[in-house]
Amino acid sequence: MDLKLTTKAQEALSAAVRASAAAGHPHTEPAHLLKALTEQSDTTTGALLQATGSSLAAAAEAARKELASMPSASGSSVSAPGLSRSAMAALEAARELMVSMGDTFVSTDHLLYGVAKATGRSLGPDAEAIKAAIPTL
Repeated sequence: MDLKLTTKAQEALSAAVRASAAAGHPHTEPAHLLKALTEQSDTTTGALLQATGSSLAAAAEAARKELASMPSASGSSVSAPGLSRSAMAALEAARELMVSMGDTFVSTDHLLYGVAKATGRSLGPDAEAIKAAIPTL
C-alpha cells in the first residue's frame, strides 16, 4: 500500500508504532492509532470527535481501555510490532476516503475515519458521522 501521509498523520502513525513497541504489544492496533491521534495538538481530531457527539477524552479513554486489555511481552527476544490486519484496514479506509475526497495526502482526519471504520464503533467514534463532518471543518 503506497500512502502519502501529511506530517501530522506520519507523526501519529509513528507514535502509534512506538507506543505498541513500548507496551510490548505484538501488533500496532487501531487503538494505538486512536490514542496517538488524541494526543496530538494542532489537528482537527478534537473538533471532529465533538461534531460526532464524542470528545478527545472519551476517545482517549476508550483507546486506553482497549490497550490495557491486550497481551504484552517483554525481553530481548521480543520483535518489533507490525501493523495488525485491523490497522491495515484502517489505513486502507483512510486512503479510500482521501481518494474519494480528491485529496492528495492522507491526513489525521482520514486516519480518524479509518480507525472508526475498521473498529466498527468499538472504540466510540462513528465512521459515517466523521466522514460527514470532515468537509464542514
